[in-house]
Amino acid sequence: MPLSGVISDLKGIRNNRDDIILDIIVTIEEYVLNLNRNQLSRGINEKGNPITPSYSISYKRYKSSRGLPVNKVNLKLEGDFYANFIIEYGNDYFEITSLDAKTGALESKYSKTGDIFGLTPKSMSRLGKKIKPKLQTYIRQILK
Repeated sequence: MPLSGVISDLKGIRNNRDDIILDIIVTIEEYVLNLNRNQLSRGINEKGNPITPSYSISYKRYKSSRGLPVNKVNLKLEGDFYANFIIEYGNDYFEITSLDAKTGALESKYSKTGDIFGLTPKSMSRLGKKIKPKLQTYIRQILK
């Protein structure tokens, strides 16, 4: 391929990088969702801070009676909220949310100091490491 063709292909990649990344995200959706689920199960929000406010004393008793952890807010009782996680796509972004009926109430109560949906810097780093080889493969295919 002549150099002008390579340059044109590279410009195309640069101009379409958001679409390319989103296409890759589609192929690893469950991985992305699990990053967010794992954060919540550890009781941290997208900023890496503890999810607040704490559970009420009566709710802690209830969770404890079911053998569930009460030392952190993990937003998990039956698992429906976690099980209904999805990714919604925009033109140049994606957002994690849940289709569970409790989502709005949980976001309202527990997203005051950081969103419950979204990835911490550490999770973003992990995502970047997952995306990198897929992006490299994509670029190699374009430049053949």
